[in-house]
Amino acid sequence: MELDIRPAWRNYWISLANGYSICYCCAMWKEKIADLMAAGLSQREIADQVGASQPHICDLLSGKRGKRIGYELGRKIDELHRERCGVDKTAA
Repeated sequence: MELDIRPAWRNYWISLANGYSICYCCAMWKEKIADLMAAGLSQREIADQVGASQPHICDLLSGKRGKRIGYELGRKIDELHRERCGVDKTAA
């Protein structure tokens, strides 16, 4: 039996006709950003490490954004969360 070790958040991705993919799971990003901040990172540090702006990270945390984020940003947040928090909460 082969295990599927892909992050569960991949199940939230929709491929668009223009070649881009979007994510439609807002609460998960809020939780991951909150976890990273609880681990001692500031919004600015998170933004710098994932290639986003601090206001973008703030909007993800507040829920103003996050329903549809790009694949690369989602992947980078997921990687940083795994590195700093050690747990992938979305894996089932």
